[in-house]
Amino acid sequence: MSDQKNLFITIGLSAAILLGFHFFYEAPRQRALQEAKARQEAAQALAAPPAPGAAPAGAPGAVAAGGVADALRDRATVVGEGQRITIRTPRLAGTLNLRGGRFDDLSLQDYRETVDKQSPAVTLLSPSGAPGAFFAEYGWTANGAAVPGPTTEWQAADTADLTPDHPVTLRWDNGQGLTFERTVAVDRNFMFTISQKVTNGGATAVTLYPYARIARASHPTLVGSYMLHEGPIGLLDGSLKEISYKDVSGETSKSFDTRGGWLGITDKYWLVSLVPDQTQSLTAHVTHQEKGDLYQTDYAQAAVTLEAGQSTESTQRLFAGAKEMKLLDSYQDDLGIPLFNRAIDFGHLWFLTMPFSLALDFFGRLLGNFGLGIMLFTICLRTLMFPLAQKQFRSAAKMKKLQPQVEA
Repeated sequence: MSDQKNLFITIGLSAAILLGFHFFYEAPRQRALQEAKARQEAAQALAAPPAPGAAPAGAPGAVAAGGVADALRDRATVVGEGQRITIRTPRLAGTLNLRGGRFDDLSLQDYRETVDKQSPAVTLLSPSGAPGAFFAEYGWTANGAAVPGPTTEWQAADTADLTPDHPVTLRWDNGQGLTFERTVAVDRNFMFTISQKVTNGGATAVTLYPYARIARASHPTLVGSYMLHEGPIGLLDGSLKEISYKDVSGETSKSFDTRGGWLGITDKYWLVSLVPDQTQSLTAHVTHQEKGDLYQTDYAQAAVTLEAGQSTESTQRLFAGAKEMKLLDSYQDDLGIPLFNRAIDFGHLWFLTMPFSLALDFFGRLLGNFGLGIMLFTICLRTLMFPLAQKQFRSAAKMKKLQPQVEA
């Protein structure tokens, strides 16, 4: 009997070791290899349409889609090509790509990849053709007229850096009477303001279809917590939409008609979001292209018809940075961006977790130590709950007196 028992234990332990090796080593290794392959394919697939200055493919009003890159290359090599305007703020560093006017090179100076303060700053945006391509762009489509696209070479009014005190103005002329002007400004945190003007100097009317998009090649390794949302997110038609990568995988797309709001892609700590004019009606999309595992969030605005000699102007914003509660609150109040602080996932009990988070942040900053802040917050919470706890203690004491009778 003892030998049989030892045999069964040996078999069980062997099976546990084999299963543990598979689930905790081999399966994660295979997933990592598959994700690396998907990211490489995505970066190769995510690129600009081939014809410089041509309208993106698709019917008028359609939002641009990715083309095919020549090859996957080192990020520094891709960033070093072409003309760029340096972005320099207290919290951001990077460049604005004059090819397409893309936001595709951005790092967060306050945040590091590891706890080591000397480690590299967190890279948020990367250009097409580089590993982990992730960028935002604004543009137009048109029926028959040449418009600036992702490969258009914009001309900068000057080569000075883009700073909070110095906006940058880009211009492009299609040679057919249409002149496009784009002014990019940035604040001291993470918000860009994009002001666009189009002038029709031709002899005939032109209809334009404005759009904006955020494109991402594949997606990063997720935290894996069911309580935390990572992926496409937005405030559309008055309600918060949290869309997982799985929800739109396999050539699936989702569309929303909305007025104002915001739309982007969120990670655990970071957010890249398009913020349209809150007075404009538009159609938002969340799409996935199976080839290359490409994810895109975008919106298309209503058509704008310019008669000869007319011009049109619009202002939109782009948030690219860390999801800091107080900062999102300030943008929500000062810029009128509805529910912008809900980009932070507080779960279904947000009405409790949100004030708890604010209280912990306050005590942590007050004492200069987050651990002490937790202790002080716990003391305050226990003090507030003391009347209820006292009733529980009294009830428990009475039950203790009755315990002998209950046992009898």
